[in-house]
Amino acid sequence: MKSIPFLGAVLAFAASLHAAPLPEITPVLGQKGALLYSSDFKAPDAKATTRITAARAEIIDGLLHLHKLPELTHPGIARISDAKDFAPLTDLILQADFRWEEKGRFSFQFKKPGRPEHGVPPEYSVTFARSAVPGTPVIVQLTDNAPRALVARKEMTLEPGEWHRVLIEVRNGEVAVQVDGGKPLRGPCNLASAPKSCPDIGFDNQGVTFESFKIWAIQ
Repeated sequence: MKSIPFLGAVLAFAASLHAAPLPEITPVLGQKGALLYSSDFKAPDAKATTRITAARAEIIDGLLHLHKLPELTHPGIARISDAKDFAPLTDLILQADFRWEEKGRFSFQFKKPGRPEHGVPPEYSVTFARSAVPGTPVIVQLTDNAPRALVARKEMTLEPGEWHRVLIEVRNGEVAVQVDGGKPLRGPCNLASAPKSCPDIGFDNQGVTFESFKIWAIQ
């Protein structure tokens, strides 16, 4: 009989490894059009179709785990889809379900099409940053690199170890970011109207996990 509570605890822990149903987020700049890219990291060919250039990245049980090695001074980079498989986009809607374990930061980086150039920053990015001080809010900011400028900034509470959903919209030179359906963070970007390749995920923290990653055209 003692094994039953233990089994229940094991099953509860296993369930927590994946996201519970997360709320649908309604876009504010347009509507979802055609689905252009989708990965839940569960398909047999997930590793083949997910090009990872990160310091350390693993796909385990349908989850993409990104970890920066402590001895590295540069951020890790994960390109979710190889550029040759992804037509350049201008306007889009990106949705990702993620779990953040540690302090540090990670970002969705939007870059021009073609082979990435070493040391060249993304044209614009959406960054999540967490302080090492317990209880401090998470900073979400939108940064434009033409020239480099902080376009918008917002504080929010994101508990470590819990699953969250982010929706990033790009349309007509404006970017909107929502997390778990909260109030949008919005701002203009000088380079948001130019074609981009599939976004990268940059990270310099010790643990961020993704369960799904989708991109739609926006209409």
